Amino acid sequence: MREFHYLSPTATGDTPVIACGHQLAEASPEIDAVIAAADYDALLLLYGLAERGCRVPETFSLVSIDDTLLGRFNIPSITSISLDRRELATAVFRRLSDRIEKRPTDETHLSIPTHLVHRKSVVPNYDTVPQPQEQ
Repeated sequence: MREFHYLSPTATGDTPVIACGHQLAEASPEIDAVIAAADYDALLLLYGLAERGCRVPETFSLVSIDDTLLGRFNIPSITSISLDRRELATAVFRRLSDRIEKRPTDETHLSIPTHLVHRKSVVPNYDTVPQPQEQ
C-alpha cells in the first residue's frame, strides 16, 4: 500500500505554494503525485516542481479541483475534479437562506456531484511506469 502525505502552505499567496512545489520535488520519488485545492494552486505547484527539475507527468502526477480554463489550456493540461458549480451555488444559497431565516436544518454537510476529467498531467497507467529500485 502506498503512503499518503499532506502538505499545506503555511501562508496564502503565490510564494508558499511554489515553495510547496519545491518541497514535493525534493521528496520525489517517495512522493510522486499531488492533488491541489484549485487549478490556480496546481499551476503554482507545477511551476515549483519545474524549477526543481520535476516534469509532469513524466516524474510527477498532478490533479486539481476546479476544472477551469487555467487547467484546461495549460501545457500540460491539468487533470481535474470537476464539480457542478450551479448545484454548489444553489446548495450554499439554500443553506445561507435557512440560517438567515433561522429555519432548522439537520444537514451538516453538502454533497455535490463531481467527476474526474482526465487530461495530460497524470501518468496514464501507473503500473507501466518504471519504479525506483530499492537499494
